[in-house]
Amino acid sequence: MTVLPSRTGADGLSVPWVEEFGGFFDDAALFPPGNAPMATAVARHWEHRDAWYGPVVETFVCPDRRWDELSGQLDGEGPVLDLSLVVIDGPESLAAGMARALAHPRVRLRAVELPVTGGAPGGRRHCCCRSPRPFPGP
Repeated sequence: MTVLPSRTGADGLSVPWVEEFGGFFDDAALFPPGNAPMATAVARHWEHRDAWYGPVVETFVCPDRRWDELSGQLDGEGPVLDLSLVVIDGPESLAAGMARALAHPRVRLRAVELPVTGGAPGGRRHCCCRSPRPFPGP
């Protein structure tokens, strides 16, 4: 049996999965079932990252159509946001969405997800590209 390294949670219990699943979960609070407003989602993302379980939280998932809202929440000084960008309108919007994210000083683009057609007739599937390092900037 492998004994995993542990971390002590707020309740004083040992939580071995925190290190084992580091960066395993993305924060998709903007999407169902949460549908959080942008200001709330960004504020809670920082809270999650600072919590005892923070190491398991990876990227903040945001649709490209809400870029202006996200950018407005990141004005001024503060930490860099690891972003998973969902390009809603598909490949034709990919370059513009990536360019905006890569140009923002407080955003580190870590993943891109976009719908592609295929599979069942009229169906859409999603393709996700995740980089172990941030995508290179402009």
